Amino acid sequence: MTSMSPSAEEKSRGVRQAHHRSSAMWATPSATCFFGLASLFIAVCACAPARSAQPATVSLFPDRVIGPANRAVLGNNMLAYPDRSEYSNLGSGIWDPTRHRPEPAMVTLCKQAGAVSLRWPGGCIAHRYNWKNTVGLLSKRPNQRFGLPEFLTFCEAVGAEPMLTLAVYWGGPEDGADLVEYLNTPNDGSNPNGGTDWAAVRAGDGHPKPCNVRWIEYGNESDHGDHKGTKFTPQEYARRYLEYRKRMRAVDPNVKLGAILSTGGLLDWWNRPVLDAVGREVDFVIHHPYTPAYYRNDEAAPHDKIARVAMAAGGQRLLWLEQIRSLLRERTARDDIPLAITEYNGHFVQAKPVAYRQCLANAVNNADAIRLMLLPKYRVASAQFWQFANEYWGMVRGYPNKNEPLVKQANYLVFELINRHLGQELIVADVQCDRFSYAGGTGVRRCHGLLEPSEVDPRADRSASPSTTAPRFTQNQGVVGRVELSGSLRPMNPPAGPWQITQVEGVQQTLNDGVLSVTFDGGKDINYYHAKKTMPAAVNAAYRVKIRARAIDLKHGSAGIQVGDARGWTTTRSCAVVTPLTGTTDWTTIVADYPGLPDTKEIEILARRLEGQGPVTGRVEFGKIEVETFRPDRIGALPELTVLASRTTGSPSVIEIVLICKRLDGPLPLRLARPNGFTLAQAECLTAPAPWSTNLVQPDTVKIVPLECPDKPAIEVELPPCSVTAVRFAK
Repeated sequence: MTSMSPSAEEKSRGVRQAHHRSSAMWATPSATCFFGLASLFIAVCACAPARSAQPATVSLFPDRVIGPANRAVLGNNMLAYPDRSEYSNLGSGIWDPTRHRPEPAMVTLCKQAGAVSLRWPGGCIAHRYNWKNTVGLLSKRPNQRFGLPEFLTFCEAVGAEPMLTLAVYWGGPEDGADLVEYLNTPNDGSNPNGGTDWAAVRAGDGHPKPCNVRWIEYGNESDHGDHKGTKFTPQEYARRYLEYRKRMRAVDPNVKLGAILSTGGLLDWWNRPVLDAVGREVDFVIHHPYTPAYYRNDEAAPHDKIARVAMAAGGQRLLWLEQIRSLLRERTARDDIPLAITEYNGHFVQAKPVAYRQCLANAVNNADAIRLMLLPKYRVASAQFWQFANEYWGMVRGYPNKNEPLVKQANYLVFELINRHLGQELIVADVQCDRFSYAGGTGVRRCHGLLEPSEVDPRADRSASPSTTAPRFTQNQGVVGRVELSGSLRPMNPPAGPWQITQVEGVQQTLNDGVLSVTFDGGKDINYYHAKKTMPAAVNAAYRVKIRARAIDLKHGSAGIQVGDARGWTTTRSCAVVTPLTGTTDWTTIVADYPGLPDTKEIEILARRLEGQGPVTGRVEFGKIEVETFRPDRIGALPELTVLASRTTGSPSVIEIVLICKRLDGPLPLRLARPNGFTLAQAECLTAPAPWSTNLVQPDTVKIVPLECPDKPAIEVELPPCSVTAVRFAK
């Protein structure tokens, strides 16, 4: 289908995020929210790569090894919603409850996609997911025939390591300890936690030997609460994390418990307090980089705009990875903390005119994400794509039990191609190509200009050419493309004058001694943005706005501030929203960072409450405002070609190269130097008639096809626009 109505899965994985991010963003003059708490910077989109004056060139250096190729980044998510049979009994198509076994065809597809790491239950269903209801005799769980033991069986069939998500908003540390007992202790009657002998339960579930599960997440996107009115502060989350970790590691000291970083952004209010509290003990941290972000279910955005933002998304992903490593060093004084990216994708939550989440351009976007996550400098221990089978996001569609054909979507084909052409070790590839700029928008920062190594890091390799045509991008520098993290803060005068108030039904707004008091009477699920302050903006500046605020008996949703371009959302699609206040709180400081647009002349600060959370009651008060300015994070212009090169030693020795072509306006001429002593063994390409093509209506519209290449010392070939090409050389 090219269009589908929102399903429960869409609401749980896709629209549930759009609900946090954008439940009001299309109805207000200036509103957007990323997971209700983080910052999403969206601007008018423009990107026009010029046609190359000369071909891109690639040279391989098989003897210059970057590091091992960590195949755990090719992981995937399996669905586990308890209220629908296709999940709770069929595992979204991967489980045969009649024969009580994995679906063989799905096992084969999972292996071909390289999924050596699988996550369950994942998603926001994990907030209150009681794993104890999914184990034990099938006769006692007739509506949960695909549970934890069945997931573990599927992992065994695939040869994948489990990544389990433990509920934050259900249970306590003893339930975490019981989970470890179920998973990892011998069935010898030891029963380390007392009460139920969970190892015996596991044995009865068909797993007599310990499963030796190592990776467990403490929550899923826990910073945005459980969607039922409960939300822990970062301090409370950190305290509970340490309690859980202590109890769980007392059962098995080899268990690793992961802590949640705020999704999509690095916000002071969550990440810094969490890392300050757990940094010395944390086993790994978790991030969900969904980008681009487009939620309009209409035909307002042309195809080429979506294709261009998908090509530019690599700059945003690169920035997030650099920010995370910098933040971890800053807050923990450690550089050894692994990162698990347990969900990622392009966040296209719409169906018209095309379901972009399944299109070729998004698949190319995800191919580049895999390339970045493989780089050793970012210490990505594992990554799990959202998600494998069926429903809204599935990379494979079809239910074997219904005799439906299994259709590979564009995203699956990326995994299949990379898995087939990923060697044991990453090697250096020297790439010279044109670059392109992106004006910013749809969840991706502006990518523009020339950032040379000397500007970014005085220790970096300065051999890169400063030329604006065919500049050198070298993979052994750790990245393809460059970012520069933000500069130091400088105080500036806060907005002068009182709050500008627009009266609105259902809300009482008063000013007393400079304090804005906003009282909601409970009659409406109101989208509130009706008090603001404005201030002048400087050119190429970013702003950190701090405001003292408190909530008093605030029920149904959260409140905070919005900072953005004073021309408003409908004009600029640009703002940052931070809404952490709920219930009753002490006076606290809310912080929002906003990078102005190149043509921003005024900044507006709004008191903010997002609709979509139910009829709201209670009061919020806003006091002192402080503003600091700083040089914003910068992303340089991006290369039209990125490369993933690897080798496998032994007999025969093989060199693999994956070429990710981001040019859209025509084929990219390529000169590829064949490594000495090797011959061309295979060349194949993932392509389609257009970047927005999908396999939803007509299978094999997006497909992998052979690519004709001459086997010469200097191979000359044209890469199709918006494509992923893989080439194998054998010795």
